[in-house]
Amino acid sequence: MIVLGLHFGHDCGCAVFRDGHLELVVEAERVFDVKHPGGVEPALHVAAVALSWLDIDPGAVSAVFVTDHKGLDRDPAVQAELHGGRLAKRIGDMGEARAHWGLNGIDLAADCPVYLVCHSVAHFAGGVYMAGYDSCCSLVYDGYGTCCGTMAYDYRDGRLRCLEPWRDTFLIGLRYSMFGAYLREIGEKTDLLDMAGKVMGLHAYGKIDPALTDHFKAAFRRTDYHEYFSVLGKNVHPYEDFIRMSPWHPPGLSFGYLTTDDPGHLAIVASMQEAMCQVVEEAVPRLLEETGQRALLVSGGCGLNIVVNDRLARLPGLTDLFVPPNCDDRGLALGAAVIGDSALTGEPLHHPRTPVPVKRNPYQGAPFIVDADLDAWAGRWTPLPARDPASAEWVAAALAEGRIVGLLVPERGEVGPRALGRRSLLASAGYPGMKDIINTRIKRREWWRPFAPVCRAEDIDTYFDVPRPDPYMILGGVVRHDYREALAAVTHVDGTARVQCLTDRGTNPVLWDLLEATKRRTGIGVLLNTSFNLGGRPMVNTTKAMLEFIERTEIDGVWHGDAYLTRGIS
Repeated sequence: MIVLGLHFGHDCGCAVFRDGHLELVVEAERVFDVKHPGGVEPALHVAAVALSWLDIDPGAVSAVFVTDHKGLDRDPAVQAELHGGRLAKRIGDMGEARAHWGLNGIDLAADCPVYLVCHSVAHFAGGVYMAGYDSCCSLVYDGYGTCCGTMAYDYRDGRLRCLEPWRDTFLIGLRYSMFGAYLREIGEKTDLLDMAGKVMGLHAYGKIDPALTDHFKAAFRRTDYHEYFSVLGKNVHPYEDFIRMSPWHPPGLSFGYLTTDDPGHLAIVASMQEAMCQVVEEAVPRLLEETGQRALLVSGGCGLNIVVNDRLARLPGLTDLFVPPNCDDRGLALGAAVIGDSALTGEPLHHPRTPVPVKRNPYQGAPFIVDADLDAWAGRWTPLPARDPASAEWVAAALAEGRIVGLLVPERGEVGPRALGRRSLLASAGYPGMKDIINTRIKRREWWRPFAPVCRAEDIDTYFDVPRPDPYMILGGVVRHDYREALAAVTHVDGTARVQCLTDRGTNPVLWDLLEATKRRTGIGVLLNTSFNLGGRPMVNTTKAMLEFIERTEIDGVWHGDAYLTRGIS
């Protein structure tokens, strides 16, 4: 039984289940080296590549489950079906799909059935699979979604119940993201899909104004989804009323008008973030009470907001919280495949026969792709065996001296948008000025953007106050006062940090050993970890992209597999 899950919207990709086990999740951007690709053609190309990597004949695929195709799940009748007991609707077979919907580019059998799944339900399904919860409630709130922007679910006894009264009880993601277009430093040069992260990092520099917060809470609770969704792709200024509140609202507001130099504008951002926190914080206890659940699964693009997640993790009455690392649309192919495997085998969505540590492993993505000749770089390689303890000591010494090192583990990469130690840039967390060095010389991004720390589970309580250890860099935390100077490069202006915690050595032996060696050398077992990518590009996952990065930045070297590649002749 081979099930193929496909997502056709932005951040498209595929996932493959074989005989009830997840084999691979491939985000198209890791293959094409283009951020946020979308469409049928790239998704099918990536599916063909994935099946080739797995040595699976496309003709052996049992069924295909797709999301975001032709807007089919926006039809009210289809929505009712997909939000009911049946989570997938057959829309034909591959023969019909090729003729009517353009599903070409992969040689699946003509009679291979094709099913449609709901965008929002796919977010839930991928999340509950990774969480392994047999019982939970869930909040899925998105940038804009397709059939809705917000939905809640109750999951128990292998059955999913869609809580329709929760549909669009608040709408946050698109309003939050599009505010970035008004800021000159972000503006129209930034893809809409990347604006929210830049706005989130900026909020800590502003002072929260209670009146502004109330204003934004009311705006987030405006629940006309048609109006909310309709602004996409239009050259309009849809949220002038969203941020209009004297004296901060300037006359003639337009995209790129505001600036981060103005404390009043920073107050707007801070108050908007606080409003988002309060709206979600007030909703979740109601959801827990209504469902009688004590475990919460959060998914959808808004699940990437670390500030909200930290607040949720500290709510009384909530015993467990799970936010998958690919909670945004990068996780929809996985969700589609989970629904498909469940529909065909009868296995519950949380797949209880697969151990939870296996399901929660974030390194289920694409392997590293060799697509460039390295002969010209032969003189720059130094042997550095990954399994040799001396290698970790050598790299730890280089980091302690202020060098910036790329870590490329040539196995399966991380799923989701955040580097978790296989496609990472590493640096000293305490080296003077390191935050500014990376922002200006390497990442070439906005001055306010923070960097994340990574540490081992045994060290986390020493340096950080976290609601719970998180391996995905998706929950927040606070840097303990005694270590804020020593960890200056990973401490945000408000004292917070989005801490990635390695729970055991088995998850990432190379990074674990490097952290251990760093602690022996410096006394502090923490490193700065950020994504290995150029601005506006996805994480490096090909040889060609790696070499381009080295040539265009001031990185010192890359530890790739069993060798170290330096910028100059070693």
